[in-house]
Amino acid sequence: MKRILFLILAPLSALTSAWAGSEDPRGWAVFNGTDQAAVVGEAVTSLLLGESFSIEFWCRRDLEQPGTVLGTASGGLRVAFAENPTRLEFGWGGDETTVDVDADLGLWTHWVCTYDGSSFRRVYRNGDLVVEDEGPRPLATAGPLGIGALSDLSSHFAGAVDEVRVWDYALPAAEVQQRMHRPLTSAEAARSELIAWYPLDALTDEAAGEPGAVSYTHLRAHET
Repeated sequence: MKRILFLILAPLSALTSAWAGSEDPRGWAVFNGTDQAAVVGEAVTSLLLGESFSIEFWCRRDLEQPGTVLGTASGGLRVAFAENPTRLEFGWGGDETTVDVDADLGLWTHWVCTYDGSSFRRVYRNGDLVVEDEGPRPLATAGPLGIGALSDLSSHFAGAVDEVRVWDYALPAAEVQQRMHRPLTSAEAARSELIAWYPLDALTDEAAGEPGAVSYTHLRAHET
């Protein structure tokens, strides 16, 4: 049976302390790579159609297997890991750009995938621009957004995901580097350009009700 992790709306608060890497003291979501995922509303991706956008997140791969970190149904928006060679893929409609990710197993990595709405698609890894391609067509298909798998509960990711942020513009390098090591402030979280924010704080095990569990986590969300 597929397991869908529950989403809870949480109030915004002024969180300004920094962390190193993604050692977020509030926790993160862990997905087992077989039957765990979170699915959020279609409103998020519908706001990206034909527009510029950025998808920002921390993740840690725990197993050498392909899987989707964030994505709609097959053929739609997708940020995923693939094999032979091991790489991150970002794109939609079968048109994807890739980044080699050898030797990152078990390591927290910060990723930002951007599209400027007309010409360029870019991927930043740990604050550095690692790939840029030109000419992709604007995103044309919306649908529910899966975290830890595609929204149809296929292509499961094995690892941890933290601080997913979806913006309605292409983040420049300076902004990527400025915010990557800290939570959003309440002022940043209230910006209209922030379409969705999923801190993915580990709270309790939904099945067993045990505090501090990491296999099942509630997900906090702020969606505009």
